[in-house]
Amino acid sequence: MGRTSARQIPWRLVPLLILLPATAPAAEPFHAFEPGGEPGTSPRFQAWHPEFEDSGSYGESWFFLVRTDEGGVLFALLSITNLGLRTFDGTYELDYYAPDGSKLNVHREFTRDQVTASAEKMDVTIASARAWGGGNRYHLTMEDVDARLKLDITNLLQPYKFGDGSIAFYEDRRETWTLGIHTPCGRSSGTLVAGERTYNLDGFAYHDHAWANIKVPTFVAKWYTLRVLEQDLAIVLHQQVLTDTFGGATVRFGLVGMDGKIVASSRHFSLQPTAWRDVASGFKIPSAYRLLINANGCKIEGTIRETRFDAAIDVLGQVSWPIRMAIKAFYTNPYFHRYRGQYELDVTDRRGTVRHVSGTAVLEANYF
Repeated sequence: MGRTSARQIPWRLVPLLILLPATAPAAEPFHAFEPGGEPGTSPRFQAWHPEFEDSGSYGESWFFLVRTDEGGVLFALLSITNLGLRTFDGTYELDYYAPDGSKLNVHREFTRDQVTASAEKMDVTIASARAWGGGNRYHLTMEDVDARLKLDITNLLQPYKFGDGSIAFYEDRRETWTLGIHTPCGRSSGTLVAGERTYNLDGFAYHDHAWANIKVPTFVAKWYTLRVLEQDLAIVLHQQVLTDTFGGATVRFGLVGMDGKIVASSRHFSLQPTAWRDVASGFKIPSAYRLLINANGCKIEGTIRETRFDAAIDVLGQVSWPIRMAIKAFYTNPYFHRYRGQYELDVTDRRGTVRHVSGTAVLEANYF
C-alpha cells in the first residue's frame, strides 16, 4: 500500500538516485537472484567497484544497522555515487534512535577529492568517516562535529550472497543491482558520542554492501525489510515490489540463521501485512505482519506487530538544495519509515524440534 500519487525514496538509497527517464517503456524482463546462495564474500566483492563508475547510474554503499542491548537503534551509511553533481560524490549518514526517544541525525555530502577507497578489499574513507573489514570482522568510525562513532562488529553468521549476488535487468542483462550481506547477524560493540551524551553500542548488528549501474527507482516501487537479530536466531527478509517498467512483480529474498549457521536461504516466504496505519508523513505503513518461512527443512511461522515508530523522514528536507532540485524534477514527496515490532514466532528446526521465540524486530517500509 502507501500513497500512490507520490514517489518515495529512502535516504540510504538516495546515493543511487539518478534522473529517471521521462517516459517508462513497456514491461521489460528481469532476472532475479539465481536459486540458492553462497556463504562467504571475497575481499574483492566487498571492495569498491570503480569499473562501474563510467555509468551515469552508478552508486555504491556500505550500510550498517545496530539494535543495542539498551534499546537504541543505529542506522549508518557510507556511499559513493556518479550523480554528476560534484558536491554529492560521497556521503556519510548516521541516524540514532535512543532508548529515551531522542533522535540524532547526521547527513554530510562531499566532493570526490574527499573520497578514497580500495578496489581490492573493503576499506572506504569519506572525509572523516571510514568503513573497513573482511571475513567476520567489520568496523566503522566517524568523526563529525555533531557525533563521534566507533563501531566494531564480530559476525555470528558468515557473510552471504544470493545466487551470484546480482539481479539483472532487461533481456541483455545490461544493468544490475548487486548485494552482499557481509554481516547477516553479528555482535556489536563501541560508542556513539553526541554532545555530552555517550551511547553504548553493544548489541546485535547487520551490515551489507550494494552497488548498481541502474537507477534504483527505475526498478523498485516499494521495499519492505524485516530483521530479527538474536544470538541463536537471525531472520533477514527483503520484499521488493518492482516498478511497472518490470511488470510490477514482487521479488523476495532472505535468509535464516540458527545457532551460528545459515540454515535456509529462500525466495519462498510470505511476509503478509495484516494491518496498515496512517503516519504523519501522509503515507500508510504495515503495522502488523503474518510471517511464514518454509525452506530447507525449517519452518518459521508467526506474527510481527508494531511497537515503536522511530522515524518518517522527509528525504528532500535533509539533502542539500542542488540534490533536492534534481530529485524534485521527478519525485514529489519522498519519505522513508523505520520502526520496530514485537515478533511472536514458532520455529521448527530440521530435527522437528519446535520452540516459541519472541523479541524485537527492526522494520522498514520504503516507497519510491
